[in-house]
Amino acid sequence: MNFVKHYLSEKSLGAIDFSDVVDNDYYKNLFDSDNGDRYREEFALITDTDKDDIDEDEFKHWVREMVEERWEEAVYDIDEKISNNKIEIYRVMRVGKDYISHLIKQGNHLGVYWSWDRGAAEAHWGDFSKSNEALFVVEVNENTIDWTTTLQANIDYSTGDEKEITLFKGTPIKIKEMWMNDEQVDISKLKDKTFKA
Repeated sequence: MNFVKHYLSEKSLGAIDFSDVVDNDYYKNLFDSDNGDRYREEFALITDTDKDDIDEDEFKHWVREMVEERWEEAVYDIDEKISNNKIEIYRVMRVGKDYISHLIKQGNHLGVYWSWDRGAAEAHWGDFSKSNEALFVVEVNENTIDWTTTLQANIDYSTGDEKEITLFKGTPIKIKEMWMNDEQVDISKLKDKTFKA
């Protein structure tokens, strides 16, 4: 499938329903995962019940309520960031000292995993032997976002705090701002360059 047709045909956040993202398979996978164990531990603590003595029907009902609550919170918080169908997003990477030269000469891809909250953007993986931390600020159209993956990450027990946005691979992006080790970088040589997610 042609990428451009794929991402431009995607929905905006407002067109995504809970049932588009969370279905019976979602819950089955959740209950069988480490997150299911985390929910079970929390439920046992809240109800002052031994983990092995939990009423399964009550537990599953509680988890469904928690997932719906996390969904509502994520949709509300992200929607607050969208203006005129656009959203500013952030990505942090560990980079070498010559990274800006690399971006100018041959840099093409900035990745698909971003955050909708500047304070939550962190370098979660990468080459930590590199001494510099680069923060990228870009603005994208909301129809370039993979909302199913994004919302599943935001309601996930273990990744929800990352406030993740997942772009479709190949989404064209322009750097709006760049910071290196908390100092703003002159990006005048990058202004006309289009990168890809």
